[in-house]
Amino acid sequence: MVIHIILHSIYRKETPEGLKSHLDLELEGGTTLGKVIELLGYADQIDHMLLVINGQIADRDDIPNDGDTVRIMPVISGGYPE
Repeated sequence: MVIHIILHSIYRKETPEGLKSHLDLELEGGTTLGKVIELLGYADQIDHMLLVINGQIADRDDIPNDGDTVRIMPVISGGYPE
């Protein structure tokens, strides 16, 4: 199966052609998002990521389907203290 990955901000991949923010990844069925993150080389950062499958917030244990779009973005916090 193939899923489409959109990498936001600091997770874009450096390649000889420049920074890549869109990747197609071929996976075996049943592969979790946690394994996808590991394959991309970001396993140590998974606790600081927002994972989204087809516009829905996802968890590292969720399994994308063939053709799904997965977005990987940094968790951002902040704002004005009360």
